[in-house]
Amino acid sequence: MRYLPCVLFFLLGSGVGLAETLNEQVSRLITKGNFAEAEPLARQAVEENSRLHGADHPEMVSSLLNLADIYQAQDRLEESVTVYKRALTIVEDLSGPDHPDTALVMGGLAESYQLQGKYDDAEPLFKGALAICEKALGPDHLYSAPILINLALLYEEQQKWPEAEVLCVRLLGIGEKQFGPTSGETATKLNNLALNQIWQGKYDSAEPLLKRAISIDETVLGAEDPGTATEIGNLGKCYRGQGKHDEADRLFRRTLAIHEKAFGPDDIRTAHDVEDLAISLDEQGKHEEASPLYRRAVAIYENELGKTHWRTVKVRRLMDAMPSK
Repeated sequence: MRYLPCVLFFLLGSGVGLAETLNEQVSRLITKGNFAEAEPLARQAVEENSRLHGADHPEMVSSLLNLADIYQAQDRLEESVTVYKRALTIVEDLSGPDHPDTALVMGGLAESYQLQGKYDDAEPLFKGALAICEKALGPDHLYSAPILINLALLYEEQQKWPEAEVLCVRLLGIGEKQFGPTSGETATKLNNLALNQIWQGKYDSAEPLLKRAISIDETVLGAEDPGTATEIGNLGKCYRGQGKHDEADRLFRRTLAIHEKAFGPDDIRTAHDVEDLAISLDEQGKHEEASPLYRRAVAIYENELGKTHWRTVKVRRLMDAMPSK
């Protein structure tokens, strides 16, 4: 699961045995991204728990969630759905349909549907999980935040910008309340809300949000941190939308330099910056400057994403649409 924590509130047992040890090993491997190595251990943990405790024991839930997470991370989404459903049945029987643990598993199942593009299946699960957390823990509890993030992403993937905006505003409020107005968490929420505004063409609303986020992260992370640079690049997008191309280009070049240093010249994040700068120059009629940047972005996208990925196709079309000499 990309955002939901992999720890249940009340269901984990206190005894230490083979299955518990396996679960701990699997969790460490998942944290490191070693999914192929984690999978056989996760399967073994499920089998061991079933042998020792039975198929519906609380200890089984943690093992199942680990296995479902591994499948999801490997894009084996049908398999992850099957395992999440099995875990959900156990949790609902043990804790009831209105328990936060039930919401946790509902969120994981919803995310697997979301990754498959099955938005009609995912949305009611996210909403149901959110309602459970709100009722049990209150509207501003941190346990609700990951669900809100995923639901906002679901709306954004469908270009339902106003629906996503409501959730981004709420997430900002939770971040400010739980972490303070000058925390890195708040800066992230400011950036996400600003991006939503940019996608809606609300550049004047996005600009102060991004300036505030940059100010926070320059203090928290440093002016040359890649996270700060991403926000700087987003402010460049805002300026470009406002027609302030000189200011936008300056920020795009600054972001590109930081990301090249941090990630290398051929990283996908660097390519995003190259693309932003190319589009801005293209819009100003500076085609000779834009052309090599488009070619560079396309080359990285083809290598990292493939020739038919929407991002590769988009940039290639922009490049091909430029006037020929």
